[in-house]
Amino acid sequence: MSKSSRNQEGANPPHQSGSFFRKTKNFPEPSIVPRSSHNISRELIDPDALNVLYHLKRRGYKAYLVGGCVRDILLHLKPKDFDVCTDASPSRVRKIFRNCRLIGRRFRLAHIIFKGNKIIEVSTFRREPDFSIETEDRRDLTIHSNKYYGTPADDAWRRDFTINALFYNISDFSIIDYVRGMDDLRSRLIRVIGDPEKRFYEDPVRMMRGIEFSARLGFDLEAETLEGIKRCRGEIRHGSPARMKEEIMAILQGGHACGCFSLFFDTGLFPFLFPDFQPWDESQTKYILAILGQLDSLAATGEKPSEHLCLAAFMWPFIANRLEKEEIRHVNGLDFFLRDHVNPFCSHFYLSVHNRHLIKELYRAVWRMRRGTGNKGEVRLIRKDFFPEAMTLFRLLGKCGQVDQGLVDGWEERIKVKPKHRRRPWWRHRAKNKVTAS
Repeated sequence: MSKSSRNQEGANPPHQSGSFFRKTKNFPEPSIVPRSSHNISRELIDPDALNVLYHLKRRGYKAYLVGGCVRDILLHLKPKDFDVCTDASPSRVRKIFRNCRLIGRRFRLAHIIFKGNKIIEVSTFRREPDFSIETEDRRDLTIHSNKYYGTPADDAWRRDFTINALFYNISDFSIIDYVRGMDDLRSRLIRVIGDPEKRFYEDPVRMMRGIEFSARLGFDLEAETLEGIKRCRGEIRHGSPARMKEEIMAILQGGHACGCFSLFFDTGLFPFLFPDFQPWDESQTKYILAILGQLDSLAATGEKPSEHLCLAAFMWPFIANRLEKEEIRHVNGLDFFLRDHVNPFCSHFYLSVHNRHLIKELYRAVWRMRRGTGNKGEVRLIRKDFFPEAMTLFRLLGKCGQVDQGLVDGWEERIKVKPKHRRRPWWRHRAKNKVTAS
């Protein structure tokens, strides 16, 4: 591409032409926060993300950092990843970067792949889809497609929360704020952009995200946002199970599960999120918050608990409550019990067969460990690959009062004893040393 063609391309940004690139609303002017008034420095930005920003800028396109990375740096936190927004179309981004691949069906995203399989996600400015048909059923507002491109203002106003709609402009190192997100950051508030009820009907998973941000960042839910969650809590049944599972795992493994689930109980979201756990009583609420608090302590040490360990700990109060009502004396009966109570939950959130199997193995181990040491088969149990995680779960239950601490101490002493070496059966020695006649 010649220099003149690049300049011509940059002079006509893609959002100014074509049916998909058009401004649909007149938004108020944004608030511009200059470099001297905020703490975002290029030293705090990933070098590969800077490379993407500068490369797009040199081609004549707008290039902004957006979303959680801007929010986290402003809060003096370390971002998990860096996302870029631009007015270049996905196909144009793929032509600019050799190390690019396009993903997505509902809308196309560009993934710029760097060394170590690091990915910088680049998205094109989008706007809300047009709803030309008036309807009384609010569920018809659900967003099924978001392929319409727009301006930076369109993109900011279509996002979920104000603190996630801040742009960092690489051209002058300023922050562009269309939705008063900087004010909410200072006030430590989680506020939905626009009408909360409409936003939650469009995407019910936003209710979970708002609660997760509140617990993780220590922010308060703004009054209208909180009331919107309480009014729309039943709509979570229409959310994407895959995305809900992703949010639940991020909560359980992120070290802030106790705070999130406290808000799930307070807002009435819990029974709609986990209908298979009903009926639910206050004692189970107390136990599950205690177990989640222990999971948070485990995550705070830097040890990330596995997915099946988190789910096994989370489901234990429900399983234990049902287990007390059953008289199970053999492992076969336990297998039937686990099939009837674990499988529905796993099916609801599309858990893999492997994770279902591991959750059941942890419960089998805990069931056997509750009988104490000195029983038949305990050496085989200790040698199992999943036993260290079963022991971790057993310790968590002991700290929460779900298991007698004396049993936990007994198993701690037992695993310190090195198992005896298994001797080879005499017939194998005989077969090995047998000399065949010629």
